[in-house]
Amino acid sequence: MSSKYIIKVIVDLLLLLVVGSSIFVVKKLWTPFQRGMFCGDPSIHYAFTDHETVSDTVLLLFGVAMPLVVSTSAALPNLVYLYYPYPGYVQLYRPVDGKTGPPSAPSLPFPSPSSRVHAPRQPVLALMSCTPSILLFPVAIPILLFFLLGKPFERGFHCDDQSLRYPYKDSTIHTAVLYVVGTCLPGFSMLGLEYWRCRTESVGQQVSVRGRSLAPFIWAWYSTIGTFLFGCACSQLLTDVAKYSIGRLRPHFLDICQPDWSQINCTDPYRYIDPIPCTSTNSHRMKEARLSFPSGHASFSAFTMVYFVIYLQMRYKFRTPKLVRPFIQFVCLMMTFYTTLSRISDYKHHWSDVFSGFLLGTTVAVLIAVTVSDLFPPPPAVVNKVSTNNVGHTVFMQERGVRHYGDEEAGDNTVSSNVD
Repeated sequence: MSSKYIIKVIVDLLLLLVVGSSIFVVKKLWTPFQRGMFCGDPSIHYAFTDHETVSDTVLLLFGVAMPLVVSTSAALPNLVYLYYPYPGYVQLYRPVDGKTGPPSAPSLPFPSPSSRVHAPRQPVLALMSCTPSILLFPVAIPILLFFLLGKPFERGFHCDDQSLRYPYKDSTIHTAVLYVVGTCLPGFSMLGLEYWRCRTESVGQQVSVRGRSLAPFIWAWYSTIGTFLFGCACSQLLTDVAKYSIGRLRPHFLDICQPDWSQINCTDPYRYIDPIPCTSTNSHRMKEARLSFPSGHASFSAFTMVYFVIYLQMRYKFRTPKLVRPFIQFVCLMMTFYTTLSRISDYKHHWSDVFSGFLLGTTVAVLIAVTVSDLFPPPPAVVNKVSTNNVGHTVFMQERGVRHYGDEEAGDNTVSSNVD
């Protein structure tokens, strides 16, 4: 290792030491600013408890260990590509002893190139093809467990909290309608558009099952619907984790709970009542009354419709009037907008619950569309070539590939460097 790399490592360690010592100084030696309070502030009347759901030790352990494990295991796909290269995968070698060919096989700690070419690929390709379906279950199963076995955090309320005294009423958008429309409308539309794309463009992937080749749109359906359902599960799981962890009371909580006011002393309007002596015998409604934050209707409708809007923007290529696609996208956004507003008018959620749910669903939709789906074309590939110039020197060239839709990248597409 050269001296300049050693100096860089030493500087990085010193900077890390400075940041770590600053954290210690702030936590141990810095006196916090001392501010007062308002007598009518109910947000500071909660009871103190020594119990922490996530202790500092667990937080530090997972916060440091998980990134290390993930970053260390990032080299695993390279090992898979090494032993089971994809079609078109090229192993490049630097010249050894003036030769441009690969080094001899005995000097390699892995099988020679000839043996790798004939290595079995089907198990790895089959496994990677089924990965989206396999990963869908670890996300979807906890959602079912939350619904069947989950118990929300039970918090109390302040005597002067008027936001919990609204009457109970049925939902304008029922849960069944939300899930059916939110999944079927984008789902069937995606099936039709992907089928049309595969019939009119050279897209999709040939998949063979027991020697039989399937149509390219089968893989397009699988990848598109699989990604969409995976995003639905992620959005719903994040929503359920927040719901059951926080246990915020819905605006109609007191109407469902029917507390025994004879056991509650509300002479002090700022008194915090916990536990709450409810007289209701409807266990299902009591459980639902503690699941206000964030809004599940808002998060699910936001994910499905926002993702569908992004999908239409990238896949809708019909020769139709210019305003047809924006009109469809506007209708989808209005559907989720009306759904979120109805949760406030139905006294199912506070406005902050709806806003947080809408923000959560939108964020997941954008992240899934950008990082998981194939809606956005990847950056052009770089192909390395080795040749010899007119004076006998070896030249390494990087030639940019083509874009997703087959258009060559504009500008100079070759970068070369001479190596003696």
